[in-house]
Amino acid sequence: AMLHCAGGGCGGVSSRTKAVAIAGRMARETSRALRLVEGAWDVAAVEAIRFASEDDTDHGRRTLGMAGMELITCMMSNVMSGDVQLQVARGFSKARGFQALRGLAGVPGGLMRARILAAFKALLDGCGSSSDRETLVDNIVPAIKMDLLNASTPKERTRAAASLGVIAQAQQELRAQLLGNTAVLGALVALLGSEHPASVRTAASGALAVLAAKKEGALKIVDAGAADGLLFVTLDGSAAERAAAGVAMAKLSALNEDARELFVEHGGVAILLDIAVKGAASGDGDEAHVEEGEDASLAT
Repeated sequence: AMLHCAGGGCGGVSSRTKAVAIAGRMARETSRALRLVEGAWDVAAVEAIRFASEDDTDHGRRTLGMAGMELITCMMSNVMSGDVQLQVARGFSKARGFQALRGLAGVPGGLMRARILAAFKALLDGCGSSSDRETLVDNIVPAIKMDLLNASTPKERTRAAASLGVIAQAQQELRAQLLGNTAVLGALVALLGSEHPASVRTAASGALAVLAAKKEGALKIVDAGAADGLLFVTLDGSAAERAAAGVAMAKLSALNEDARELFVEHGGVAILLDIAVKGAASGDGDEAHVEEGEDASLAT
C-alpha cells in the first residue's frame, strides 16, 4: 500500500512524499533497507527525484525529490551487500537518476545541495572498485560538459555550474577529470563575465572554489584565466556573488603564487573583510554556495 502511494496512487504530491519519507526512515535499519530494495523502493526513489526535476520551481515536488534522495542514500548506506548496492546503482543510472540529480543542483538552499551530494556519493561508493564505478564517472563528465556548453538561458547556466560544483565534491576522480577538461574550465571562466546575471556568476564562482582543492587544480584554474574573472566579481557584484568569488579567490591565493600576487595587489584582505561585513549584514551567505575544505558538507 505504501509503494502504491509513493507512485501517486493515493492522491497528490503530499501523499507521495509522506510514503517515500516513511520508507526513508525505515531504510536506516539494515534489515529493512534490504527488504525495501527487494520491494522495488529504489525504483520509487528514482521516480520521486525525476518527478521533482521536471519542475524544480514547485515546492511540493522539491520536497518529494529530497525525500527520494534520502531514501536512496539510506538504502545504499545500510544494505550490507555489495551485489545489491551495485544493482541499485546500475538501476539508478539506467533510469537517468544522475541526470535528475544534476537538474536539481541549481535549486537554492543548502539542504537540497546536501541531499544531492549525499545521494551521489552513496551511489558511487556503492559501486566499490568495480568497472561500473569507472563507467559511471566516465559518463558523468561528458554530460556535465554538454550541460555547460549547451546552456542558453541564465537558469540553465546556473543549474549547470551549480551541478558541477556539487558533483565535483562527490569523488576525487570526478574532480580530477573535470579539472583536466579545458572546455569545462573555459566555460566556467566565461560565466564570470559581466554580461551574466548574479545567479550565474555565483554558481560559477562556487564551482571554481570546489575545484580549487589542491595545488595542481589551482594551477589549471589560474591557467584558464579564472583569477582575473574572480577578482572582477569580488570588486563588482552582489553580496552572494562577491562571497562566492571571494572564497574561490582566497583558495586560489593559498595554493597558487600568481593568484596570490594578483589578489594582494588589488587589496585582497580588504576585499574579504568588506565581503564578510556586508554579507553578514545582508544575510546572503547561504546563496553564495561557499564551501570550506575539500570534503565540506553543503548543509548550512
